[in-house]
Amino acid sequence: MAIKKPKSLGKKNNHILKNVIDTKDKSLSEIRKLWEQCVENGSPENLLKTYFTKYFELLVFSLSSSVDISDDQLYGYFLLNCSRKIDTSCTKPVDSHITYQKMEVIFNPILLRKYTNRQIKNFVILELLHIMNLHELRKSEYINVDNIIYHVSCCLTVSHIMREHFMLPNLITCKMMKEKFNIDLDENQKLDYYIKKLNDNKDVKDFFNNSHNQIQNGLNNLNHNNSGSGNSSGQNQGNSQSSSGSGNSNNQSQGNSQSSSGSGNSNGQNQGSNQQASSSQNKPQSREDLLNQLDSLADNSQGFSDNWDSNPSKSLQNNMKEKMSNLIETTMKSTGINPGHLTELIKALRQKPIINWQKQLKHMKGSVKVPYKKTLLRRPRRCPDRYDIKGRISDRRVKVLVAIDTSGSMGKKELEFIFNEIFSILSTVKFELTVIECDAEINYIYEAKSIKDINFKIHGRGGTSFIPVFKWLKNDCKTSKYPDLIIYFTDGYGDRTIPENLRPKAGTQLMWVLTGTRDQLSVQNPFTKNIKQLNIYNNN
Repeated sequence: MAIKKPKSLGKKNNHILKNVIDTKDKSLSEIRKLWEQCVENGSPENLLKTYFTKYFELLVFSLSSSVDISDDQLYGYFLLNCSRKIDTSCTKPVDSHITYQKMEVIFNPILLRKYTNRQIKNFVILELLHIMNLHELRKSEYINVDNIIYHVSCCLTVSHIMREHFMLPNLITCKMMKEKFNIDLDENQKLDYYIKKLNDNKDVKDFFNNSHNQIQNGLNNLNHNNSGSGNSSGQNQGNSQSSSGSGNSNNQSQGNSQSSSGSGNSNGQNQGSNQQASSSQNKPQSREDLLNQLDSLADNSQGFSDNWDSNPSKSLQNNMKEKMSNLIETTMKSTGINPGHLTELIKALRQKPIINWQKQLKHMKGSVKVPYKKTLLRRPRRCPDRYDIKGRISDRRVKVLVAIDTSGSMGKKELEFIFNEIFSILSTVKFELTVIECDAEINYIYEAKSIKDINFKIHGRGGTSFIPVFKWLKNDCKTSKYPDLIIYFTDGYGDRTIPENLRPKAGTQLMWVLTGTRDQLSVQNPFTKNIKQLNIYNNN
């Protein structure tokens, strides 16, 4: 099918207008030269979109029919389910956006012109990985995390896949973070891990924010240059003249500024000579210079997504999980290609949501047995007319023990977050809170009624043993103070077993909360199945 001729191309595009009508039989490289010419000449955007649309169609075909790299076929087939958009103001070469109606891949040909066809394919694959992982929608779980830090963390979660198969220049990797910021990061980790490592790093925020702003300014200057060149005419382009009244004004020096008032003739040779030097310094840059500047910025800078929703809908995320897992599975079956990372992704998308420790604590609080006390202030239900019989009112007082493994990875920020959450959850009931700091032995025991009573200076930092806390409960804890709820915060490393005779009393509920990157508890008999992960950034 022949591509339609764009309207209102103008005389300046006559040298490429001849090629617009028939692009059907042209190769990928030939079509590429056409849209590169459009970028270099500042051609109308509809002409650029015409050529790049054809280029995109050939790119999808080359991906889906690739035999050199088998994974190309899989991503090519997946790409067929995405709509496309061309946006010359986008600060990333390739970006994406997910809505209820579609998955959209967004291209900026201006930033793509310096890359090879293989690298452009890899940019597309990187963005498809973001789409498959629903990175844009998962931002709803991290509303307190800076957008730049979140985007960098998303890139790091897929960097090991790109590094192994689809390498890109200036790719955000763990090695790059080590070289630029001296941050040690492990590869192939979950999103939570990278967010926790980077969230307080001001250098990372400033670097990527400045990089994004530089690219944005470069694109703005280029668009301004393009719109300005279309309105200029004659040899005195860029001159500034201002006149009032009647008369003639002649400029013989390009870029000079003249002003005349009243009637008469004005020659700008003498008046403009003093301003010629300063005017030449402010001479507008050529389009070629601006493009070269953008190319160098792309080599040393990183743009981040302008199209991702900063506060996406959780309902959209939940709806897309099943759809995305089915789409990936169908694509894998159609191509016969089953990469391990996509198989794991399907399992993760279909995994039932895990209740976090805060919600679990609310459930535990609500299930504590409610004691009553008798009072004359309330009539008995069975005998509402008997004023001499006492009624009953609730006398619930929840006793909570918080044990902190001081050899773990918690600092002041984590402790503040933990106890703010605990006091907030317990604020609706009467409670007694006891705090135990323990490493290989108990270092400190105290009671707390509010956040002001919490000691944020951790004692200990020795080895780890969970047994001392359970021994204290069995041997030293008073019956009146025995907790209804026990929350043990630890990094997960410690004893393999806890003696069975130290099991908490019947009716006491226990929950382990892992504070480090480890997702398993070393204890083989933890006395409960309530083992949660601490994540101070995830609001799920």
